Amino acid sequence: MNMTAFAILTGKSLKTAVASYGKTAATFTEKTHQLAYSALNHVEQHHDAIYCNAIYSATPKNYRAAVVKWMTAFGKVAFDAVKLVFTYAKGKKSDLPAAFTTSPADYEKDKKSTEAKAKAPLVDRIGKIADATLDDDDAGQDDKNFALFMATQIKKYREMTAKAKPAAATSNVVEIKQAETKPVEGEETKEAAPKASRPKVAKPESDKDAAPASTIKRIKVDREASDRLASAAA
Repeated sequence: MNMTAFAILTGKSLKTAVASYGKTAATFTEKTHQLAYSALNHVEQHHDAIYCNAIYSATPKNYRAAVVKWMTAFGKVAFDAVKLVFTYAKGKKSDLPAAFTTSPADYEKDKKSTEAKAKAPLVDRIGKIADATLDDDDAGQDDKNFALFMATQIKKYREMTAKAKPAAATSNVVEIKQAETKPVEGEETKEAAPKASRPKVAKPESDKDAAPASTIKRIKVDREASDRLASAAA
């Protein structure tokens, strides 16, 4: 393995280099986006992928995959993974407006994030591999045995989770009953005493039953006369 010779930085030179490293990385991302977009625009106008191939050759190896994915996603180009060259794809639809707003670096990050969200559950992925291994005539016996074991375990797991789902759905139902007040043991239950009723005063059924005013006046006069006689006798 060939390694590039470089000077080992120390002290102030290392500090300065580290401080400028972020700017260099940002400039590289921006410059790559500019050149890659211009190359796709050239393809759009001249049906020639010459600059796409030039950029691919000049791009660091660890960044080439991102450039390939970006160019084939937005431009009218196809990439030959064997010959490692771009070619013009006549019937392909391009999307230069999206390419202008999305750099190769950002596109790679967004794609990985989308793929991670769209992944099937792990149990489904393992089950698919196990089924494919069991159907593969060229698979070794050890692989088939392990695949059969995994398929059996996955089946049990799915049956277990299928039974657990209805129970989980009903576990949140709470029965509410009205509380009943019961006497404490050893205490007598006291009944409330009936309220005392007031005696009813008989009222005259009508005004005819009431004494006339003249009678009341006469009774008053007779009482006064009786009082005078009693005083004289004394």
